[in-house]
Amino acid sequence: MKKNLLLALLVASIAACHNDSTVPTAPNEMPASALVASKQISIYKYNIAYNGAAIGYEFKVKANGYVAGLGCASRAIGNYKLTLFKVDTVNKIGSLIASSSIGITASDTANFKFKYVNLPSKVAITKGNYYRVALNGDFSAYDYLAFPNGSNYSLPLPLPSDAKVVFTKGVAGYTNTYPDSEFPTYLFLADVIIQFP
Repeated sequence: MKKNLLLALLVASIAACHNDSTVPTAPNEMPASALVASKQISIYKYNIAYNGAAIGYEFKVKANGYVAGLGCASRAIGNYKLTLFKVDTVNKIGSLIASSSIGITASDTANFKFKYVNLPSKVAITKGNYYRVALNGDFSAYDYLAFPNGSNYSLPLPLPSDAKVVFTKGVAGYTNTYPDSEFPTYLFLADVIIQFP
């Protein structure tokens, strides 16, 4: 009996020492969601279909970190693919570093909600590099943010809640390819979950 009690106490002690809740986790940054929540930028609606498209934005990071997930806000119900590219600024091309599928239902389109999916494993991102995230598919309508030239909120724009992320431009292209069209005054609502250690 005494031996069993000692064994139970030993097991409980070991379990307490390995409790994952004591390990600090990096906070999540969702840049596009945070920018919309700041209410500094107005949301505009585009009500014409855009099929076979990839729409999103380019961002730069000022610290090393990880992308833990991808997401979007969409008024168009359907199944989409999210892609993340690392930008080669010299050759003007990008390398796909992460992708995931996402389903948007009627409840996801209510009240301008962002929806996210976690990646199977985190993807490292590096200080000083540029990245492009895009939502791919056929859109019956979509939303975007406008950044008038010369305003207090023109691009490039640091994320209000964390200046380690800088929005540089909106991007678009063809589905599942590198989004190479650039928009210096618009940003489309794909998104990333970033963690800075």
